This record gives sequence, C-alpha cells and structure tokens, in this order.
Amino acid sequence: MINEQQKTNDVTIMLNSSNFDSVVTNLSNYCSRSINAILLARVICALFAATFLLPNKSFCDTIEFKNLTPKLKFEFNSISPDNDTLKIVTCMNEVYFPFGRIKSEFDLRHSALKSYKIKKRNEYVAKNERETLYYVSKNNDRLVMFFNSDSEGTISSYITAGKIIDPTLEFSSKQKIGMTKRAFFELWFSTYPQSILHYNSIHLISCVDDITHKYIFADDKLKEVDFVSTSYWNINLNENKFK
Repeated sequence: MINEQQKTNDVTIMLNSSNFDSVVTNLSNYCSRSINAILLARVICALFAATFLLPNKSFCDTIEFKNLTPKLKFEFNSISPDNDTLKIVTCMNEVYFPFGRIKSEFDLRHSALKSYKIKKRNEYVAKNERETLYYVSKNNDRLVMFFNSDSEGTISSYITAGKIIDPTLEFSSKQKIGMTKRAFFELWFSTYPQSILHYNSIHLISCVDDITHKYIFADDKLKEVDFVSTSYWNINLNENKFK
C-alpha cells in the first residue's frame, strides 16, 4: 500500500509535466498501484483539460485524435465526436463556397451547377423581409441559394439549405457522392488515426457561425450531403418552390 506522501509526490510529478505522453504513462503506472487512484486520475485529467485544452474539449476525449495532421489548406480549427457523428470546424473558404465563387445568377449559370434547373423567386424570408432566392434542382438534388450584395458584410455561404445525392457533381474541393471515407479524410488530413473511419456522419462546420455540411456515409461510401444554415430565415426544401 502506498502512503499519503507517495501519493502527493506522484500527483506533483503529473501536474508539473509538460509532456502529455509522460502524463498518460504516469497516470497508468499510478492507477496500477491503487484502485482508488482511478478516481484521482480522472480528476487530474479534468484539470489538464481545463488548463491546457480548447474550451469544451476533454483531454481524455482527444487522445484518439492524437495522430491527426490537418493539411494547411484545410484551415483546421477543432474536432469533436458525438456518438456516430464527427464534428469538424474549419475556416477554409470552400466550406462557404462548395461549388466555387458564385456571386450572381450569371456565375451560377456558368458554374459546376450549370446543368441544374434554376427558379428565381422574390419572397419573404422573415417578417417584413423580402429577398431574392434561387431554387436550384436536378433530379433529386435541391439547393436554395442567396447572393449577398453587401460587400462589407461578414463572410457567408451562398447556400441556405440543400441536399446533394448526384454522383456526377464534384465539389470545388473534390468531394463526390460515392467516394470512400478514406478518400474523404485524405482531402483534409495528411495523417489520421484509423478510429476516425468509424464515424458515418461527418459534419464540416464553418468557423464563422453560418453553414454546416453534413456528409452521410453508408457501407463506407458517401451517400448524401446536406446543407444546414444557421440563418434565422425561414428556408426549407419545399418541392413546390422548385417547380
């Protein structure tokens, strides 16, 4: 049995360590000497998370992403698991402009979406607020788009809602329906742990609160991409508006 002085010394070694690997080793050795130390180890883990890590992230939860190396172009911000969903926050331009820079109806008709049907509507998006929206469709694909003419405004996506399942449409960052999870992650990361391949719902979230891309996988293939905006506008994929 270890005495109280020994416990204090062990904890001091852990708290003074600047190397996370060393911390984990010390915790493991300590836990092997005393079952009661498990509770203390969890407290120490929480202290390290609160002191050294980003807000809302746990040191214990991030161990599985230890070997994650984002590519510079991805402008990686953070990553967090949530059951079968992996949420990744990024500041890259492509999260706002997934089909290239489109600033007008003219650009839209000459973009990767040029083969899509376009329905222009001027309608209420909120109480006493009207805007021009573009309802873009092809087969079962649906996109609702808005072009912000305020050049001094904050960066925002031209997509306010949408769903893509067409395997012939390629995003500006090379995502395509039908690609494998491994191919998807290799677009953004130079190295990644194998455990990252267990997630079937991958959310790319803009670092400026605006748009989320939800990549849905089944049988290791990308089946669907959903676009969800944080805008207060009342926008939905009402089929009648695409006609």
